[in-house]
Amino acid sequence: GGADPSQGAGEGRYEPDYLVVRLPMHLCSHTTPPTGKLNRTQTQVWLDQLPQLMESMRARFSGPIIWIDAAHYRWGGRAENQRQQFHCIENINARMRSEAVSKGMYVLNTEIMEKRYTEVTGDFSMHKGHVYMHTLTSHLFHLMNCIDDSTAYVSYDV
Repeated sequence: GGADPSQGAGEGRYEPDYLVVRLPMHLCSHTTPPTGKLNRTQTQVWLDQLPQLMESMRARFSGPIIWIDAAHYRWGGRAENQRQQFHCIENINARMRSEAVSKGMYVLNTEIMEKRYTEVTGDFSMHKGHVYMHTLTSHLFHLMNCIDDSTAYVSYDV
């Protein structure tokens, strides 16, 4: 359902029913340029900031928080750099899942869905087509319904 302004804490303020956060793949693409090596120091800085980010979100939002994994995509760079980036994304997703679950947040684990999609379609592009987005949205709505029914798993694998 939609947010109800009459339930807000303060004049004209209200909380939405859910907070949905997509973990961007940019965390890895900006630390693994197509012509360079993975900047492990910067990647680690961002990984180390995840717990603080999640604690801050939880302190400011009392409703369900749903995290969506980062995506895999391919660019025209060297294969070794792509492998580094995929490994980076997998590590960041694993850390995000662990931190989110430990803080009572929900995770829409789309990594498997993305891998299947790219295997079938060969589409490793950053911006996926409408069929993929429809599938992702359907899974997100299903998770929201499970949360409303108190039947959600903390990590929802699609």
